[in-house]
Amino acid sequence: MIRRSIILIGFGLIHGLLIWYGDILFTYGLIGLLLLLFVKSKNVTLFVWSLCLLIIPNLLFTGLLYAVSLFEDISNLANVAAIEVSYQNYGNGTWGGDILGQNITDWLYSNNVLNFIFVIFNILPMFLIGMIFARNKWLHQVQEHQRVLTKIWIITFILFIVFKVGPYLIGNPNWLSMLQDAVGGSASAIFYLLTITFLYPKLTGLFQLIGSVGKMALSNYILQSIVGVLIFYSIGFGYYGELSPFSTLLIGIVVFAVQVVLSYLWLQKFKRGPLEWFWRSLIYKKKLSNKKEQGGE
Repeated sequence: MIRRSIILIGFGLIHGLLIWYGDILFTYGLIGLLLLLFVKSKNVTLFVWSLCLLIIPNLLFTGLLYAVSLFEDISNLANVAAIEVSYQNYGNGTWGGDILGQNITDWLYSNNVLNFIFVIFNILPMFLIGMIFARNKWLHQVQEHQRVLTKIWIITFILFIVFKVGPYLIGNPNWLSMLQDAVGGSASAIFYLLTITFLYPKLTGLFQLIGSVGKMALSNYILQSIVGVLIFYSIGFGYYGELSPFSTLLIGIVVFAVQVVLSYLWLQKFKRGPLEWFWRSLIYKKKLSNKKEQGGE
């Protein structure tokens, strides 16, 4: 498990520094190491830690932001000058100088100590909740755990509405953004997950097809970044900052649809995606077989 997380950190550094600064693999790898501290903890301990990590820091910071908002305008905390520089470097710069330099600058900004602490407060609780789900096999044996899953589904739906949607009813003030992302975002993620789980028996074929992408999550994640670089950076089409949200969403849908097909075709011949195979081989320190045997797995 330690080697698995360390290798993931390596993937994250390569991805974040050389391809796209918005990498999450580096973060997942480090938090994966923290997760080892909870391996022998009881489920109730995991639940209490997840709640405390998710709610207490974000509640305190929300209170601080609200207090500041009473004395000054915090509706826009963006560094406009820095954003303009990024437009220039990503959209019109050279790869070896402007783009790579901007990417490293943005990665260092995103992963500074303060930001990373808040990332831990938001992501480690989800890892802990995931441990509880896995230990109880709630998603392995859905029918047996229908009642508890339904309760969680209802609770997360309420939290989703209150914390994720609710702020828009009062003008979506900036001081509520932390609770909106941390509590509302986490609740909505679990709500979506359980909704898909309940719908799976009725849409099995569709979800199995989409599931091919999930079985190659690492490979597809990196591929999306490479495609994004070619579309948005100046070494490709140079559309950085040029497209509307709708156009960007449309590109995302098209790319994902293509990945569904490619992933399905790949898994007809191979057991795992190329990066999944490489990662697993590094973990076990040997070259593993990846090609499916004729007529078997």
